[in-house]
Amino acid sequence: YAHAFSGDLDGVKPGEHRIVWDPVKAGYENAAATSLKVTLTPRTSAAKYLVIEGLDTGSLTVTPMNDEPSGGFNTDTYKKTKIVLRHIRAGRFRMGSPETEGGRNANENPHDVILTNDYWIGVFQLTRRQWLYIKKDVTPTDHYSDSMTPAIGISWNHICGENASKKAGDVSTDVDEGSFLGLLGAKINAQLPPGYVVALPSEAQWEYACRAGTTTAWNNGTDYNVYQKTATSGTY
Repeated sequence: YAHAFSGDLDGVKPGEHRIVWDPVKAGYENAAATSLKVTLTPRTSAAKYLVIEGLDTGSLTVTPMNDEPSGGFNTDTYKKTKIVLRHIRAGRFRMGSPETEGGRNANENPHDVILTNDYWIGVFQLTRRQWLYIKKDVTPTDHYSDSMTPAIGISWNHICGENASKKAGDVSTDVDEGSFLGLLGAKINAQLPPGYVVALPSEAQWEYACRAGTTTAWNNGTDYNVYQKTATSGTY
């Protein structure tokens, strides 16, 4: 019943705070007798980045990093033979799009979402070269030959396996052994922090990371209508 709570829920520091619980939102009737317990759990430090290395050799290692290398991550090396994951703190955000926002779908009604667990998510789109180092038997169908381009033309079965859960919003951790995530996880899951495995992010995890605390259509503050005008004029 996370949606029934409001107030100081995230990033709480020592001191007095206000947390409001609405029993109606939690589904309780006014005559019900209920009790409420609040538990504060200290945050543990976590590496800002996890870098999966050795894709080209097949001997994969996971290296925690708190700072970017001197040349940054935006290089061929980090888009071919390594995979960079960025740490995301658990938190609360407004998911979806307002009715006034152009380009929205009918099922994107705004609603509050609370992510209770931290996670790491890829900094870059998975490239063709990274995909082929792991899933050698499936070549991404793409009209570009450059191995730096995103791996597209691959199916759910290639990524997770035909037996993996396809429920909307699920984080698929029950992947097949021969799938991309199954093959990758077999080599690095034991090296990840306790309780973590490689998986596709849920829709909420993806949007939370992409929004980066913003509420506009794009996280750079651009409104959808502005984008439409620039796209129509041929400028980007």
